[in-house]
Amino acid sequence: MDNTIHNEVDFDHLPRFDKRHFVLDNADFTNPSVIEGLYRQLIAAYLDSRKGLEQWILQRSELESILDEKRAVLYIRMTCQTDDPARPKRIKILLKRLRR
Repeated sequence: MDNTIHNEVDFDHLPRFDKRHFVLDNADFTNPSVIEGLYRQLIAAYLDSRKGLEQWILQRSELESILDEKRAVLYIRMTCQTDDPARPKRIKILLKRLRR
């Protein structure tokens, strides 16, 4: 069995499925205050119309999709290189931040 470590797919440079409208392209999701700030914006949104509610739903969906993608990438990296003890720690840190 070949135990060499192969180059990983660079998930950070995959093309976006869709243009972001709520979350900045350069948002730093390793910073808990960024995630919290985005959720605070959603909580503070004033929903006074159907259009406003639809916009809020799209913004929340965008944020949740990005966070789910980040979690999936960390999980893939963790399972592709099981001899790196830092990888499970990274996914645990993200999941802990999201549960706050």
